[in-house]
Amino acid sequence: MGFKIARSFIIYLASLSFVGYFPFFPGTLGTLLALLAYLYLSKVTLSVFWYGLILVSLILIGVLICHLAEKFLSEKDPPQIILDEFLGYLVAVFLIPFDLRNIVASFLLFRFLDISKPFFIKKLQNISGGIGILADDLAAGIITNLILRLSQLLEKLIK
Repeated sequence: MGFKIARSFIIYLASLSFVGYFPFFPGTLGTLLALLAYLYLSKVTLSVFWYGLILVSLILIGVLICHLAEKFLSEKDPPQIILDEFLGYLVAVFLIPFDLRNIVASFLLFRFLDISKPFFIKKLQNISGGIGILADDLAAGIITNLILRLSQLLEKLIK
């Protein structure tokens, strides 16, 4: 009985309240949920230290949750696990100024990188376990963040 409850709870967390079981575009839905979290976090005054600490803690916990969920679902990187998209998007918008342009650009760019998996991102899926589940999404988030920062820098230089 206790194992079934723990198994259900882990899958509940990894699938973001079972949203990952939606039959169409579960990864995009996971990213939309992260966008909602970003909207909320934009209203909360957190120092860079606390935002970073919370994000790193969520990623570390996410590795364990995704690892266990993958074991419970008996499938490598099952599509129901969308916690990776959620955390990847939070990395994408880490310390990015909150405005409509950044919201749209970060969402579209992150989804593009997560779906197409260019560069080395696709190879990261070969890593096993929870780290492998998160690695490609975290890389897509880091690249998204860097592109957004570069575009902001170029915009300032052009002005």
